[in-house]
Amino acid sequence: MAIATAIVCALTGCDFGQPTSDTGRTSVSASHAGATSVATRAGTCNAQTLPQGWSWYRDARYPFRMAVPPGWRTGAFEYIPDGSGSLTSPSRIHVVDFFAPESVGLATSSGKQRNDPFPPLITIEVDVGSGARPAPYGTGSLSNWSVQPFSFCIGATPIPPYLFTNSEGDVEWAVVLPAGPKGFTYDFNVASSAATATRDGMFFQTALATFTDLASA
Repeated sequence: MAIATAIVCALTGCDFGQPTSDTGRTSVSASHAGATSVATRAGTCNAQTLPQGWSWYRDARYPFRMAVPPGWRTGAFEYIPDGSGSLTSPSRIHVVDFFAPESVGLATSSGKQRNDPFPPLITIEVDVGSGARPAPYGTGSLSNWSVQPFSFCIGATPIPPYLFTNSEGDVEWAVVLPAGPKGFTYDFNVASSAATATRDGMFFQTALATFTDLASA
């Protein structure tokens, strides 16, 4: 739980600089490759520009883009839980992965290939079919996720995140944008081991703040 506390401090200003208030918004500069971590308790969000040293991921299937941390790799595939292999399946999920340099993961048509359940990894899941969404975070099989008393900025939209930690200090954050580009639900997740959790939490927030709906831009 100490790692999770450290990440929350990084996001809300405990240890990484002096927070500045802007209608309830708390912003903290991070020292990782030009990242700026922003948490908001009651304020508004403004979509962020590309941080120095980062690159854009622009999705080939859906009209959005998001900044990728320096040195991270990207990949995308179509996940079809019902096994039909059909892109018209009502259970289809479009998956995008951002892999940290330490991760050996790959995104392929057969799914994510990893040898560690908590690699440094940012995932975007686009709910394409009506049957694709799992149980909401904090309920059912995901009841071990807890909603946090602040919001992350997904572009210009503030959304409360969910947090999961285990006894080994591994950390996951999740945020769901109910109606993203083209009206689809977008599920954002970052999974980290204890060794990289603080860095990845700040990278996750910075990437989310750059999320852009290109259909309405």
